[in-house]
Amino acid sequence: MNTDMSQKSRQELLIQMRRRYLRAGRTYKARLLDQLVELFGYHRKAAVRALRPKPPPARAPFARGRPRTYDPGKLLPPLKAIWLAALQPCGVRLKACLPDWVPAYEEEHRQLDPDVRQASI
Repeated sequence: MNTDMSQKSRQELLIQMRRRYLRAGRTYKARLLDQLVELFGYHRKAAVRALRPKPPPARAPFARGRPRTYDPGKLLPPLKAIWLAALQPCGVRLKACLPDWVPAYEEEHRQLDPDVRQASI
């Protein structure tokens, strides 16, 4: 096992060997596995796994969760101010107290856009 090899050079060598392994026939694959076991000190099954093509990173086929029906840039500043003024209630209680707090927020700070007002009440 070669311990003098840096991680980067190991990865580069593994990439080259992976390309060769994918195009090789059965006998040449066995030789490549032998070389990898000797160079890296892998067990034979680990060498087979290392030479497999890497799958592309998994991505969700769609955006998870419920789609947003509001603009966070517009709704979150007044909502956060109300939440802090109401002593940080949970979501259920915040929803229940919003009809009382929104008019007070508008008196003290500024008038909310109609769409933001509708989304918050």
